[in-house]
Amino acid sequence: QRRQLQIDGGKTLKNVMQNLVLLIRFKNHDYRMNGCLPTKEEVHELFNAVDGHDTLAPSGSVRDCFRYNSYDTFDLQSRVCSWCDVDMPESYYGDGYYGMTGKLGEAIEECLSRCEVEMDGFGDFDVDGDGRMD
Repeated sequence: QRRQLQIDGGKTLKNVMQNLVLLIRFKNHDYRMNGCLPTKEEVHELFNAVDGHDTLAPSGSVRDCFRYNSYDTFDLQSRVCSWCDVDMPESYYGDGYYGMTGKLGEAIEECLSRCEVEMDGFGDFDVDGDGRMD
């Protein structure tokens, strides 16, 4: 039986968290096609492989990192959406400030909309049951 953490309102949250991974390709990065981009499946292994992957995550996955650093009390399970090609180049979304402005949010919003359809909703990411992704 997994230990549980207390969160606001006395609700309990299992030490398992669903993580959403968006793969975003900017319009000016279309030259990076034809085998140069990791596949959705390869990114899934990079994020989720238990005890690493021989070629993709030889020192451990993202999941392993969280598991090891929490002394095996927290399990981050990632779901990866397909690559999302956005309409504008990287410089547009970067907006001269390394993407730390609202314009990067436009790309994220566009890709979230596509991903929501692909995953048939984001119910798995609604931990507190309020109908919204947490």
